[in-house]
Amino acid sequence: EMINRGITPEQVALNPVNVTQVFEKTASKLLKGAIKRKEQIWAMTIPKMKGLLGKEVQPNRRFGTEIADRVKAFTSLKGIIHSDEKLKKYGIEDHEISALVKLLEVNVDEDAFVLVTGSEDECKRALSIVQERIIMALDGVPEETRRVAADGTSSFMRDLHGRSRLYPDTDSPYYPVNPEWIQEADQRLPLYPWEQIEELAKQYGLTTAIVEELVYEGRKDLFDQIVTQGHAPTLVASTLTQQLAALRREGVPIDNLQDHHFLEVFTSLKQGKFSKEAIPEILKALSNTPAKPIDAIVKELGLGSISEDEVIALIDRVIEERREFVLKNPERALKPLMGPVMKEVRGKMDGKKVNQLLRSRLQQFLERNS
Repeated sequence: EMINRGITPEQVALNPVNVTQVFEKTASKLLKGAIKRKEQIWAMTIPKMKGLLGKEVQPNRRFGTEIADRVKAFTSLKGIIHSDEKLKKYGIEDHEISALVKLLEVNVDEDAFVLVTGSEDECKRALSIVQERIIMALDGVPEETRRVAADGTSSFMRDLHGRSRLYPDTDSPYYPVNPEWIQEADQRLPLYPWEQIEELAKQYGLTTAIVEELVYEGRKDLFDQIVTQGHAPTLVASTLTQQLAALRREGVPIDNLQDHHFLEVFTSLKQGKFSKEAIPEILKALSNTPAKPIDAIVKELGLGSISEDEVIALIDRVIEERREFVLKNPERALKPLMGPVMKEVRGKMDGKKVNQLLRSRLQQFLERNS
């Protein structure tokens, strides 16, 4: 019928008009309520479509209903009002219809018109959907996904796009987003991952590679928590990346470790219950028995604190046992002596502190035997 009337896509132009003033003193509850809610009333003329919006396309379903279904799917509006309906059922009076026809320049013998209520943006969007659906009708029944009712009729559900396209989820109601919400959310957004990497690397003097691993493995927040306890960023970062990778290669079930395990380990380290060299062994034990308290693991592994006097006594014993080697190689003796000392001290005192004590005791030994 549209083709018979000579309707072309170019004739179905988008020409939205704000007609709110026509209904400022309306008795229509629908339109009066819209105005009270600070909404606007917009309309558009559809050339040569008189009678076709009310045409039945399925039992008890008219073309205007098809259009309204699309409007409801893609906007927050409840639907449309069109000129093929009995407008008096909405409380719209003859003088309002006459004013509307004059404002829209409607040819009452040939044209139809559509009314919508809402915000300006939503109304214009709805009228563009009306225009689109009418133009689609010139090609017949569109390919689309439809909802089937119990009486055998169907209604629009969503567009049927090709596999290469993305489209909005029309199974869920359209929900307009307040621009102020967007601005507020934008202010709360975290940095992009690449920005986090650059900032962390610069702030803590870490390599880009190790920071990338922290960020992309989702351990950046945990890193921040531990560092704020006062631990060295390099130690924390290497533990959460390289050390865990090494344990995984050994077949250790590190996926059993939760954030609270790492926090407990570093808290205990700060309390002096063991040295940083013990961290790998403690993490390994926790991975295998995640419910076991750290104190119990420390005791099981024979860790715990050791006094400086005990370490000095151990160093003196190791130096004395290797007396001839030390005297023959005074300048190269430090590193070979560190191994046997750390074998007994590892996990009980920080390696840097042990190295300082060994260097001092070795110097004194050499001075006594020079």
